[in-house]
Amino acid sequence: MIDELHAQLAQVDAFVADDVVPIANGRTLLPGAVNVLKELAELRSRIRQLAVNADAERRGKLEQYDEYCGLLQDVYVKAMQRKSANQP
Repeated sequence: MIDELHAQLAQVDAFVADDVVPIANGRTLLPGAVNVLKELAELRSRIRQLAVNADAERRGKLEQYDEYCGLLQDVYVKAMQRKSANQP
């Protein structure tokens, strides 16, 4: 199950990069087909549910995944704020 979450985390990371990198480079962001914040919230929920009954080693890995999701969320929100501030 952790491998599956790792793959989902990699996918969400790619979604964030697809939206954030153009903004960071001063380009216009095209509307994406993915609701990134919703995907992050759902992934974090699954991670936290699994962590409840995980052994110490797995719980530690899941906590790292959750923290990384939090960082992705922070970066994404900041980029969207920057995008909004730069729109006419």
